[in-house]
This record gives sequence, C-alpha cells and structure tokens, in this order.
Amino acid sequence: MPFNGGTLECWRSHYQNALNHPPATQCQSLDSDAARAVSDPAVSDDALTLGEVRRAFRKLRNGRAAGSDGIQPELLKYAEEPVNVSLQSLFAQCGSAV
Repeated sequence: MPFNGGTLECWRSHYQNALNHPPATQCQSLDSDAARAVSDPAVSDDALTLGEVRRAFRKLRNGRAAGSDGIQPELLKYAEEPVNVSLQSLFAQCGSAV
C-alpha cells in the first residue's frame, strides 16, 4: 500500500530541511581544489535506482538505535515495498531539485 500524499510531503519536507541549508562562506583553497577536480567515471551521478535503495536498506543492522528522524532500521528493512518505493521516489525528486 503506497504512502498517501501527506506522508510523502512530510518525508519530502524532512529531507529538504535535513539536506538543504544555506551555502557556507567561500574558501579559496576548496574552490581551487574543486576547479582542478576530475570526474571519476566509476562513480555514477544518476538518480538512485529502486534496487540500490533495496540493497542499502538490507545492509542495515538490526537492533541499532533510531537516527535523528526516529526511524528504526528494522522499519526500513521490513516494510520493504512501501518504504523503498516511496523513498526512491523522494530521493529522485530531491536529486532533480539540486
């Protein structure tokens, strides 16, 4: 059973607040390093696939404390289909907004 729109909006808002913040002050050293950086072809910058989300959640260890969001690892692992599909969609939306 997929999450309703209110739940997805709540997740979207949570991750937007957690991941998006004002830019830091400029640092010449970091800017210089970034200008010389070379892309690594082995690292994909495509949106996460559903399979990647599933594999990441399956690697979570049981019995660990919840994160700052209060979500237990077991919830992410065992509510597999609704959670994976919804979060993959959310991550894709967040990634396309960057």
